[in-house]
Amino acid sequence: MKFMKRIPWFTLIAVLNLAGCASDVRHTATHFTPPSGEQLAPIVIPGNIEVRPVSAYRGSLKAGSVWDYAGRIPEGAVYRVKNDVFMVEGANRHEAYCVISNNRLVGFFLPVEQAFIAIEPTVSLVLK
Repeated sequence: MKFMKRIPWFTLIAVLNLAGCASDVRHTATHFTPPSGEQLAPIVIPGNIEVRPVSAYRGSLKAGSVWDYAGRIPEGAVYRVKNDVFMVEGANRHEAYCVISNNRLVGFFLPVEQAFIAIEPTVSLVLK
């Protein structure tokens, strides 16, 4: 306990607060292309799906939620939730759209940031 006498109490509190803070969501810039004549059917999430975006908190896609086709990014087709907003959260909250490739949820498109965030592991989808 001798070291406690050498460290000012406010320094110790600052270090502990920083250790408990969430980091910002790490994402990669991507290029979004809106639909141009391509119309894909909406998808329905059959059951709650737990997802773990890289560098963000765990989230859940709601059972029965409907997602409309919004466009494409190189990582896959982009779907936006209908009548709701889906968010990923780290130090900040970010609106997010699902990115699906080969019937797998591979991550999220962040429309404000024009960026992609992967999920680990990817999730196989049985879409309605």
